[in-house]
Amino acid sequence: MPDMDALTGDVVLTADVHLGDEGEREELFLKLLEKYRELPVLVLGDLFSYWYERWGRVPSRYRGFLEKIAQSERTEKVYLIPGNRDLLAGKALERLSGNKIARVHDTVKIKSRSVALTHGDLLTRWDGHYRLYRFLLSSGLMALLARMVPEFLAEKVVFGLKRASAADKRRRGDRMLNMELREAAKLLGDDIEGVVCGHFHPEYLVTYRGLKNWVRILPDWGRVPGNHAVLTAAGAFRYYSEI
Repeated sequence: MPDMDALTGDVVLTADVHLGDEGEREELFLKLLEKYRELPVLVLGDLFSYWYERWGRVPSRYRGFLEKIAQSERTEKVYLIPGNRDLLAGKALERLSGNKIARVHDTVKIKSRSVALTHGDLLTRWDGHYRLYRFLLSSGLMALLARMVPEFLAEKVVFGLKRASAADKRRRGDRMLNMELREAAKLLGDDIEGVVCGHFHPEYLVTYRGLKNWVRILPDWGRVPGNHAVLTAAGAFRYYSEI
């Protein structure tokens, strides 16, 4: 995995693009990559609406997109922090993108800028259906078996769990949010002052501030298409609601 502290210049952050959903998100995302082609882009999970690698193959709906990435003139990589839609992203994604997309850890800490980056799916303890799903896929044996399941059946299971997870969130409401902030606090420490994540799909950028620490939640592209932030070399956070 790359050392993110080695990224000494500005880095671009975005989350929950959900390629494959309705809208022109692929074109907009490629526009983002072109605008910032000389800067590393960190996607904080859920770049895809659904991702499933089977023995080196990827969902056919994304092959054209990956070809465009591979042929692009980007000089810096796109780093994908896996979200709940990207859990099975791996070597096939990297290879078919011409190694211009790299999957990194579930949580990335850039200590030189006192920030932790994560998708956000690990910042709540209430989402039981999803945590079970993630636990199962974290097993090497289950990951192997998952790759043997026909894609249409795997997709049916994954989206069934997603619907159950969404129902949990609706039932629990604000109670979940309190727990999410408590979980986010576990990432903070002497060398980390802030957390940036996605996953919760707010209608706009949400910021929670304490005396020293802060948590920022980026909206998804279904609500604010093209939204992103630039984390400067000095650690400043600049948010843009469009490209």
